[in-house]
Amino acid sequence: MLGLVTFLGPVGEYLILKRLADPWSIYLIIEVVLTTYAVYWWYVIDRRERNFRTGPVQNIGVILISILALPIYFVRSRGWGRGALASLGMLGVFVVLIALAYAGEKVGRSIAF
Repeated sequence: MLGLVTFLGPVGEYLILKRLADPWSIYLIIEVVLTTYAVYWWYVIDRRERNFRTGPVQNIGVILISILALPIYFVRSRGWGRGALASLGMLGVFVVLIALAYAGEKVGRSIAF
């Protein structure tokens, strides 16, 4: 779901607007909300599967600044070794998402123009 949102968001922007979207366009805001929802949804499922209790600060942190809050969650729920590996995996996913967004822009440009 996260990959689809990241790839199809820029494609949709080019197909609908026929130009680059503004930095605070409604399309970008919708994409950010959907991405945040997907990350938080995964986080809730993961903590339930691990029977790991979190507080409201951790939950809000995952919504607002997940790039910092998720590594903290990984270390707290998995320990230092596996938490560090999960954090590296998260960074890998982040890099893949950036590549998908770039590819979505390229595909959108080739279709729109």
